[in-house]
Order: sequence, then C-alpha cells, then structure tokens
Amino acid sequence: MKKIFLAVLLTLTFSSPNFADDLTDLTTVSDAWWGLWLPPKTADLDLAAEIEGGAVGFGYFGEEPRSIDDIQAWKGRMRAWLDTLEALEYKHIDREFEVHGNMGLEWGHYHERQVKIGGEVRRDHKGRYTITWLKNSEGRWRMAAYHRSALPE
Repeated sequence: MKKIFLAVLLTLTFSSPNFADDLTDLTTVSDAWWGLWLPPKTADLDLAAEIEGGAVGFGYFGEEPRSIDDIQAWKGRMRAWLDTLEALEYKHIDREFEVHGNMGLEWGHYHERQVKIGGEVRRDHKGRYTITWLKNSEGRWRMAAYHRSALPE
C-alpha cells in the first residue's frame, strides 16, 4: 500500500497535466534565450536579464559561480563584451528537455565560435551544458541555474 501511495504522490507531484504545452513553452523560451545573442550588436539585454536574471551559474573556464546582482552593471558588462565581437555563433549539436511540474531541465552539446572585430577568432570550441528552468507564478519559464563547460580538444 505504501508503494502505491508513493507512486501516486510522485506522479501527482512531478507530472503536469499540460506536459506537452509546458515542453513547447520551455523550448520556445530556450530558443529565444539562445537566439537573443545573435547577432551580438543587437542582443536584447533587457530580455536576457528578464530570462536569466535570477540564475546562478558556472561558465566555460570560470571556477566561481556567477549571478546577476546588479542588472544595470551586468548589462553594461555584457554590452561592452558584445561590442568587441564581429560574430558570435552558437550551434546545438544535440539537446534534450524534460519537464517535471514547474521545473524544466535542458542539457546538450554545442559549438561556439566568437570572432573579434578585425577577424581574430577569440574562441572556437565545443562544449556541454545544463540549464535548470523554473516556471514562475505568472507561468513564465525563467532560468534558475546553468553550467557550461568546454570539451577537451
């Protein structure tokens, strides 16, 4: 009896009656987030801050977690970085999604290429990533945590 109760409880807790809609919505928000950086000169940093604003994460080669504490300062740093780029490309090699209630998981592999103004390639690497998404009280998916790391050459 305890096993049946636990199975029913887990099903009710982690299943969404709108699973297909949630998955579609999550994929749409993720596509918007990945795409808003391209091209770098026109990146929508207001939308980036709205989607990513509360997230904590590790990226690339950094050892310390990052978060956006001061939105205006973050947007200034991001704009300064993006303005050094002539081109920025992200291509998904593969990616997967799962939705569990109000939590979404995304993971996969990507190829990133950054070209500085003048044509010098800053980065050209393949990496893997995970993103944890949470649906807020307004029903919008927002990034909660992320991790990206470059794969060995």
